[in-house]
Amino acid sequence: MADDWRETLKMAGDKIANAAEVSILDKEVTGVTSFSSTPDTLFYTEFNENDAEAFFTIFSNFKELYLENPAVAIQVLADNLDVQISAMPKEICPTEILLFASRTVKEQIEQDPRVFKLLKTHIVRLLKRTPSKVIWYILCGWEWKPQLSILLEALGEYNNKELIDFAMKYYPHIAALCGEDDDRSPLHAYLNMLVSTQNERYRIQIADVVSNPMFSRDNDSIDFFIKVCKSSNFIKTE
Repeated sequence: MADDWRETLKMAGDKIANAAEVSILDKEVTGVTSFSSTPDTLFYTEFNENDAEAFFTIFSNFKELYLENPAVAIQVLADNLDVQISAMPKEICPTEILLFASRTVKEQIEQDPRVFKLLKTHIVRLLKRTPSKVIWYILCGWEWKPQLSILLEALGEYNNKELIDFAMKYYPHIAALCGEDDDRSPLHAYLNMLVSTQNERYRIQIADVVSNPMFSRDNDSIDFFIKVCKSSNFIKTE
C-alpha cells in the first residue's frame, strides 16, 4: 500500500502521550519513540501542507527517474530541492520536512553515496537557519537511521562547536538505538562528524565513540574505524 504521507504527517505530529511508540497507517512507526526527556511531537518547525507535498513529490519523481538514469536523477533532485527551499519563507526552516520526506528514498540513500552526499550538502546549507531545537527534536525523537546519519555528518561539515557538543550528548541514546539491528551507520556518522572537523579538541570524543560497546564489539565498525584512521592525517597524529 502506498504511503499516505498526509495522514502520516498529521498523526506523527500529534503528541505521543505516554505510549512508547505510535502507530501510523496501521503499522508500527520505526522512527518515533517517546521518552520523558524527548520532544512530545515529531516536528519543531511549523510548515504548511503545500510545502510538505512539494518535498514528497520531489522525492517521488526522483525515484522514478533514478530507475532510468541515476546521474540525471540526482542532478534533477538537487535542482528541485534548491527551487523548493528558495520558495519557502526564510522564517520557516525546511530541515525537518526535507529529512522526513527523504525517508521515501531510503534505498537510494543507503546504496548510492552520491544521494547521501547531496542531501548532506543541502542540510549543511540549511543549518544556518536551523534552530538548535530542531536538532534536538531529531536526535531525541527520530529513529530513522539514514536521516540521523545525514544530519550528523552535516553537523561535522558545518563545524559548529556548540552543535557538535550538543550532538555528542545524545550519542549513548543513538548507540543504544543501534542495538535493535545490525545497522551501525549512525555510529559511523558520529565518527565522520568528529573527524571532518579536523579539530584536536574532539580526540577524546572520538575515543568515546569507538569505545562504546555498540561500536567496539562490532567487527564492521572496527574495520570502518581502521579505514578512517588510515585515510585521516588528523587521527594519525594521535
